[in-house]
Parts: sequence; C-alpha cells; structure tokens
Amino acid sequence: MTGRELLRLHIDAVWSLTLPTLDETLDEFVLTHGFPAWPLYLGVFAHEEVALWRPDVTPEQRTLYLENAHKADAVWDHAPGMRREVVFHAPHIRQEQLAQAQRQARMLNAEDADLVNAFEADSASYFLQARTAPCVGVVVNGQLVSIAHSPRQTSAACELGINTLPEARRQGYAIAATTLWTAIVQQKGLIPIYSAFAWNTASLQLAKAVGYTPGFEGIYGPMQEPAPHVVYLGLGSNLGDRDASLRAALVSLAAPDGESEGGVHPIVQVERVSSVYDTAPMLMTEQPRFHNIACMGRTWLGPVSLLYALKRIEVTLGRTSDTPRYGPRVIDIDILLYDDLSLRSPELTIPHEQLAERAFALAPLAEIAPDVIHPTLGRTTQSLAASVTGQDVRRVGKL
Repeated sequence: MTGRELLRLHIDAVWSLTLPTLDETLDEFVLTHGFPAWPLYLGVFAHEEVALWRPDVTPEQRTLYLENAHKADAVWDHAPGMRREVVFHAPHIRQEQLAQAQRQARMLNAEDADLVNAFEADSASYFLQARTAPCVGVVVNGQLVSIAHSPRQTSAACELGINTLPEARRQGYAIAATTLWTAIVQQKGLIPIYSAFAWNTASLQLAKAVGYTPGFEGIYGPMQEPAPHVVYLGLGSNLGDRDASLRAALVSLAAPDGESEGGVHPIVQVERVSSVYDTAPMLMTEQPRFHNIACMGRTWLGPVSLLYALKRIEVTLGRTSDTPRYGPRVIDIDILLYDDLSLRSPELTIPHEQLAERAFALAPLAEIAPDVIHPTLGRTTQSLAASVTGQDVRRVGKL
C-alpha cells in the first residue's frame, strides 16, 4: 500500500472524510466534502508532503498554517496550534506470532459483559456492540486487563482503540490484544489503522512491538486548545490507612489523562483541597468510620470520560468490583459538580444525586466552595450544608 493510500484510508476512518484517489502529481488538495475541525492536514512522508485544505482557507492563511505545521513539536504548543501524530502501516501477522497472542487474548462477546463492566464502569454496551467489533480482550485471574476494539471503521478499514489497566501495563497484554485484533481485522479483508500522538511513547512502542511500521506523520490544525472544566470531587475511605488512600488518590488525579486534546493534561488539575472530616457511615452502619475530603480542580475530560478515569483510579488503589454499594471501601471518588452542568444518564448524574442529603460531602465542599451554587436547587453549598442536620461529621485536620 502506498503512503498516499494509507493517508486516504486514515482520513476516512478517523475523520469520516471520504477522499478521492490522491493524484501522485499533486501535493495539495482542497476538500470538496465535509468540514473538519482542522483547516490543514499535512501528511509528511519520507520524500514528500501532501497538504489537505479545508475550502474556506485563504491563500494568506495557507502560508501561515504551513509555517506553523513545520514548527510543530510532538507536544502541544498553543503558539502553532498544531497536533502531530504517527500513522502506521499494518504488519503481516506471522502464524507463530498469532499463536502466541491467542495464548493470552481472545474475542469478547455478550457473555463477557460483567468482565467489561468491571474493567470500565457501564462500558459493555459500548465495547460489545457490532459497530466496534472486533473486540478482543486479555483476561488474567478472572479480570479483564486489556481490551482492543474498533472505535471507528469504514467499508475498507478499522481504527484500533486499545485500553489497558494501569497496573497491568508493560506485561505484554496490550501486545497480545493488539496482535489478535490486527489479525482478525485482516482476516475480514480490512486494513487495520493504527495512529498515535507523537508524544505518546507508550503507544509508539506498542506499535513497534506488534510489527507496525511508520507510514507517515500527520500534522493538523490549527486546533484551539479546549478550555478546562471546573469540577468538584468528593473522596472517601474507611479501610486501611484512610488518609494515605486519600493522598494516593490526589496524586493519581495528577496523572496524564491520555484522552483529551493534546493528551498532556492531568486527569484533574487539583487546585483546592478541604480539611479531612471524620464521618459516620450511612445506610450500612456496621462498618468503620470514613475519612472524607473534597477537592476542586480543572479537567479537560468530558464528564463520562472523567467518570471512567476516576473508576480506574479506584481500581488501581485497591477497590474491588464486589464492593457493596454503601459498603466499606479503600477509596471512593465521586463527581459532585461539573461546571454548572445538569446531567442525568444511565451512567452518570451531575450534580451528584444525593449531594444535598449528605453532610459528609457537603461539609468539605462548603469549606472550599461556600458560594458555589447547586445548578438544579439554586442554593449555595454553604446553605445546603447548614440545612443538613443530625449526621455525625467532625473536622479533624488537614491531610
């Protein structure tokens, strides 16, 4: 497959833009269908460059955008506003390579819904649907640790999506899942599309380990860096060293999220943390007392993506899938408020649906954000906290 053909398939699969065959005698093309977020997509090959232009770009802008594309670094820089990615040619999967992958990875189906939901909360309906097939997983000791699927596909190609639990990385599981996914896609007569941001060393190394080879670099933009969202989280723990678990959770929030534009932002950039509150358990009262805190921060993730990131942190810190809903837990992280958003879905309700009834959440929240208004009740957190009485909540100091 030529580099230009790979470019055409990539743009179609990832950006949903159908391109004609790219004439080898031309190095610039104006899009005639679709209106992408980027004005310029520059495909950089070993011996040539191919520019794809949105039709509204003026000649003066073309000159500026090309200059900025050539300045673009691997990591997002607001000045040029360009993203860099590497797009790979798929390997031929050898029989022995496939056999090795099949010893660890297998196809997932509807019977694996509980495994998938334990891997990422309420995600089976997404991963196990026909349009994301093939879906391949690695299960170790009854736990799904890595999953490969097809987030986007066309009649000719499938794009790879690969997720691995943080504690299961660098153990070969993603290699096995990606290898088997690639082989299945090729058996269906489709082209596997693997791309990764140029800053994402782990994804680049995974591609190399499976046998993918770089086809071209794509530089696209200028893209506006999205504004972060203000989020308030409630954290609690009542097993083990409670304060150590809360500190570990705050540290984990600072890890790169890997999903937002640029991929170099923390899950939550924490800016304020409340005191620690020692609180009595509710509903299931026969369990140890909790230590609770609230924090305010900024996130570049959407609300559902943030929810999944928080669930992954909980699992990493030791929370198990069999934890009762109101039972004891090493760590619990809830989204209390997200901007002034009001959201109700099967996966997530914002503001937290029980916030106004929980002194253990309201007391630390009102400490760091007394004047923030509950978007559906129209009352400040301080007012809500004052109205909840009869619950045993004691401020005990700072972390």
